[in-house]
Amino acid sequence: LSRRDAWHEAGTTPERLAHINELSARFYEARFPDSWAHDYLVDRLHTDITGDPGYRPGYAPDSWTSLVGHLRRQGVTAREMILAGVAKQASTGNLIDRFRNRVVFPITHDGQILGFVARRHPDADETAGPKYLNTPETPLFHKGAQLYGHAPSLLRGGRPVLVEGPMDAIAVTLATSSEYVGLAALGTALTREQGRQLSRYTDLPIVATDNDKAGKAATERAYWILTEIGHDPLAATLPEGADPADLVAEHRSKELVSALHASIPLSRDMLARAITEH
Repeated sequence: LSRRDAWHEAGTTPERLAHINELSARFYEARFPDSWAHDYLVDRLHTDITGDPGYRPGYAPDSWTSLVGHLRRQGVTAREMILAGVAKQASTGNLIDRFRNRVVFPITHDGQILGFVARRHPDADETAGPKYLNTPETPLFHKGAQLYGHAPSLLRGGRPVLVEGPMDAIAVTLATSSEYVGLAALGTALTREQGRQLSRYTDLPIVATDNDKAGKAATERAYWILTEIGHDPLAATLPEGADPADLVAEHRSKELVSALHASIPLSRDMLARAITEH
């Protein structure tokens, strides 16, 4: 289905689904200040981002139907909740909240909330689902088309930095007072569509993936995608075994800032690596 056909088949509008996402975001935000999610973020980021209009952190309660009940009272139908991706049908046939007991961040584009990315409780394991859970593919939200980041800082001219996860993205933006803006692909390798979205802000993005085998593979993939669409990416080498969120949590923000300031052309970094490995 083309995206236009998907809307026709859905029988709704982008504005309606964005409105349902907005109602959901406000529900999550209202429950954030008194939740473990608030304390967890303050502990990790050493900053309280409650109420920041660019982040709008929220908390999805540890309940099967708290959001579903709330949206029903707002006149949202079961079909609309499923279409927006904020609820799903359980094996019992009942409608249940998609996000439960998670820190929730809205994914926005041009001021509209397209979907959410939610992190499970740090002490939870795989039985609680993946570490990060996104809104599923909907007529409004396409995972491979979006990057998660602090839109106001980007619009003010912050330098885009590609990182691996949403917490890394927030850490980069906070640690550098928005001089650099972390952007995370949502659980996928970087796509061409995400690369083209970057072109709105720069043709010199910095790639700052984790300094491990998986991170280096992601950097290499990003290089070929970005150069193919006209970017001239740089690379920031982080301390071994640490990601941006770890550095901020461990009071090592200066090391993160230094790594970003010392970025070199990614082509040079890859050439040096190739020579070393052979």
